[in-house]
Amino acid sequence: LYCSTNIGASDVAKKLVEECNGDVRAREFNLSDTDLRQDNKEVVMLVYLDRTTFQNDECPLCESIKCAIDKKVKVVLVHENDANKSGCAFGEIMNQTPKMLMKKPYNIYAREIAVSLYSTEEYQKISIHQLLTKMGAKPNGTKSGADFLRNKFTKIEMQSAADFLKNIFTKTDTIS
Repeated sequence: LYCSTNIGASDVAKKLVEECNGDVRAREFNLSDTDLRQDNKEVVMLVYLDRTTFQNDECPLCESIKCAIDKKVKVVLVHENDANKSGCAFGEIMNQTPKMLMKKPYNIYAREIAVSLYSTEEYQKISIHQLLTKMGAKPNGTKSGADFLRNKFTKIEMQSAADFLKNIFTKTDTIS
């Protein structure tokens, strides 16, 4: 599930569906639904966090999050890191989060750690797989979600990882 006012959530939901070759469905959250589960399948609400997430004073997303938690639907948070896509530091998002979502019974940041979403293709794939694991997905042929992630990590091109580390060390050397 995703809220239509949560800009970016539908894009991430589409990537999750694509990664699962259609074995996962995504649909817009509807507050009027009396039962959020369909066909006795597990339901999870995806919340996309960026600098614009909690800017709306009326915050229909907030109502959707509260409704989902009240109906015992797991809420999974994804944190955008790309500044070109309104990504920002997580602390900025927390400072903008309405107080009602920061305290019991909702306290969205105490329930789960947000999955970081990156634009670099290799890292984005890892983020998508982390989201799927948090949502309860268990890939075929693996014993657990952790096995699945380990397999994905080992498939990252070593050259890309080496370039990434080289850039970090180069930036650190120039800063000090």
